[in-house]
Amino acid sequence: MLFNSIPFLILFLFTYLLYWNVDDKYKKYVIAGSSFLFYLYYDVLATVHFFAVILVNYYFSEKMFTLKQKGEDTGKLLKIILILNIINLAFFKYFYFLLDSFFSLTHSQMFKDLSSSVNIILPLAISFYTFQLIAIQVDIHRNRIPERISFFDYTIFIIFFPQLIAGPIMRTSDFLPRLDKPVITPDLMKS
Repeated sequence: MLFNSIPFLILFLFTYLLYWNVDDKYKKYVIAGSSFLFYLYYDVLATVHFFAVILVNYYFSEKMFTLKQKGEDTGKLLKIILILNIINLAFFKYFYFLLDSFFSLTHSQMFKDLSSSVNIILPLAISFYTFQLIAIQVDIHRNRIPERISFFDYTIFIIFFPQLIAGPIMRTSDFLPRLDKPVITPDLMKS
C-alpha cells in the first residue's frame, strides 16, 4: 500500500476519523489496528514475520532492562540482537543477489535452480523497521530509555503505519509520550 494509493487514503481517513472520535483509552487500539491492517494488506506471511521480529527484539529489550536493573553490562546482548537484525535484513535483501553471485562464480546449476524455485517476498519496509529496532536497542543499551516499555507500546512504536515506509526513524522519547497524550498544537502544525 503506497502513500499515494486509494487504499492508503481510505485507511488513513478511516483511522483519522476514528482516532479523534474515540476516548483516549482506545486511541492506541485504533493506531495498532490500522497499522496491522496496513501491513496485512501487503502480505500475510510478511506480517507474521514482522511480528516474529518484533517479539524477538522485545525479548532482548526485556533482557537488557533486567541486566540494567542488576547493574550488569548489556553489551553482549546488544551485539547478539544487532547481528540477528542484520542477518534478517541481509537474508531478505541479498538472497537472490548471493545466489546469482555464487552461480556466476561456480556456474553450478544448483544455485540457478534454487534462485528460480524459491520465491521470497521482501517484507514491506524491512530496512526501515530493522533500523528502527536497532535504534531502540541501542537507546536501551545507552540508558536513553529509562523505563521498560509495554509490549503493546513497543509494537505500536515499530509498526506505526504513517511513518513505516517513509520514515523518519523516531526516538521513543519523541513518540511514546504523545501516544498516551495526543495533542495537536499550533507549534506542531508549523513544523
